[in-house]
Amino acid sequence: MARIAGINIPQNKLVHVGLTYIYGIGDKFSKKICDSLSIPTKKKSK
Repeated sequence: MARIAGINIPQNKLVHVGLTYIYGIGDKFSKKICDSLSIPTKKKSK
């Protein structure tokens, strides 16, 4: 399980959904992060 900024990012969620668990990151910003890092939004986190 990844831990970012003291928040555990769930493994069974899509990457852009998991990023929204971090305070201050919404759906729009998480998709922007995935786009800038070339992470497909349909990919599940490991």
